[in-house]
Amino acid sequence: MAKIIGDICNHPIETFNDDRISDWANSHPMIWNPGDGNDIVDGTDRNIAIATGLAHHLSQTVHQRDAAAGVPDVEAQGLRNTGLLPLVVPKLYGGLGASWATAMDIVKILAKADSSAAQLYGYHLVLSVLPHLIGTPEEAAYYYHQTAQHNLLWANAINTRDMRLTLEPHGDGFVANGIKSFCTGAVVSDRIICAARQDCNPFPVMFVIPADRPGLTYNHD
Repeated sequence: MAKIIGDICNHPIETFNDDRISDWANSHPMIWNPGDGNDIVDGTDRNIAIATGLAHHLSQTVHQRDAAAGVPDVEAQGLRNTGLLPLVVPKLYGGLGASWATAMDIVKILAKADSSAAQLYGYHLVLSVLPHLIGTPEEAAYYYHQTAQHNLLWANAINTRDMRLTLEPHGDGFVANGIKSFCTGAVVSDRIICAARQDCNPFPVMFVIPADRPGLTYNHD
């Protein structure tokens, strides 16, 4: 569950800090790193091979992490290190341009080893193209570029059965207030797609916020 309070549109988009992530990964030996990839062929086979490597690594500690529960930092950072976050982002925008058949094969590979990592990645894949499906062409291009350039991990606070989150105009932007449940991956993500309600609008309103936006609280429940 996440409590979302604060200005949505008047803050700049936060960029992904590769140095910060590299330093963090180096201090956590449980994190998987694919190396330089020189021993892996190009294209689809390379993507599958990298995913298989991560799956094997996660399988070594899956029971330990499942018993500990908590925040899936190890799973999320392993996914970041694969370079497969822009898997279905078109090559035009700097992504890998893989097919959805390949994407689902990778989800299945991960699920056989660590279902939590597979769920994070499956949600990420769908959410990373959602601006294309429901946004403007300009929004689609912007978020595709952002995902590819900054290795963004996407999560959601959509759950339209829980509409306690509101979005109201405020100055030149909007303010979101309220609570959302079933926010898969939000606490370890870089971008969150939210669904909120507005007065006089019968349909949920969708918007994107950086996961470290001031005013956003993760309740870990």
